[in-house]
Amino acid sequence: MGGTLFVWGGRTGIAITDEDTDGYTSVDFGPFEAEFSVKDSETGGIAIGDLIYFHDAAQMLNNTAASGRLFGAAMEAVADGETATIRYITRTRLPPRRQQQHKEVTRDV
Repeated sequence: MGGTLFVWGGRTGIAITDEDTDGYTSVDFGPFEAEFSVKDSETGGIAIGDLIYFHDAAQMLNNTAASGRLFGAAMEAVADGETATIRYITRTRLPPRRQQQHKEVTRDV
């Protein structure tokens, strides 16, 4: 699970550890830069600075806001209709501590 996109309580982050024997996973809610595969789901491609959304059902990042959760902003471009691994920066509200542990059963996915 480490490195997996994660949603908890409306916040998005990246799991930084695998689930432990008690069912807990450490999650980094940011801010951070990361590289993940992002798909252009709208006409015209993804430009630097465009918002990127995480979609729970499909477990993917794209630039379609409908039914997605804001995950970050693109730091690289993606061509029209293409999927590419790009850098992005998170734009999530920060919890008091950068890393927190959450029980797996609380995931929104």
